[in-house]
Amino acid sequence: MGKKRWTRLLLTGFVAFSLVGTSLGGAFASAAQAATPEDNAQESGGNGAVVGGIMALGLITMLAKGGDKHGGTSAAGKAPAPAPASTPAPKPAPKPVPKPVPKPAPAPSQPPTGTAAEEQQALALLNADRAANGLAPVRANSKLASLAGDYAQDMINRNFFAHNNPEGQTPFDRMRERGISFGYAGENLAINTSVAGAEQAFMNSPGHRANILNPRYTQVGIGVRHSRSGSVYVVQEYTDG
Repeated sequence: MGKKRWTRLLLTGFVAFSLVGTSLGGAFASAAQAATPEDNAQESGGNGAVVGGIMALGLITMLAKGGDKHGGTSAAGKAPAPAPASTPAPKPAPKPVPKPVPKPAPAPSQPPTGTAAEEQQALALLNADRAANGLAPVRANSKLASLAGDYAQDMINRNFFAHNNPEGQTPFDRMRERGISFGYAGENLAINTSVAGAEQAFMNSPGHRANILNPRYTQVGIGVRHSRSGSVYVVQEYTDG
């Protein structure tokens, strides 16, 4: 009986040891399947340990995301490297003082449209036509030239073209108004593309040609003005002086 009793005790102890070993092995397997490398240090021991590991992983992940954003710890729990000691920023180099650039001399103001050069050209063409027909040249008269230029501009400004202005004044009325005396007087008007074209048109018109070639005239005033459209207005005012 003694031997049988010891045999039963030994068999019972062996079975109990086998059951405990099988249970512990299952717990380790479950923990290993649910864990990631960050969980290797956790305590294993059953379903409660497995759930705790998953929660810890989530918490570490949230901290890692928050840490990356706000300068905290990483998922591996490593503290960030200390920031290098701050050094004073280098002082900027002094900006070179720019040397003053000499201003260019102002360009000469442009003469108004209907330049003196064009008026001189018109006078030269007029006297060339007179000379070609055996006549003495006419002299430039400043008062007549001022009247001619003003009348050309008035026609442009008020958009008319005639010897009499909208108020009904004749060329002779305008001359008297300016204090210009005369015994004989005449006026030529043209709208053309150039001074030379205007002179040619005058010579091709019997009435205008008669004024240019009138031997009684000794003085002339010529005004040249340009409209916005580019047309050239030419006015010739003649007197016998």
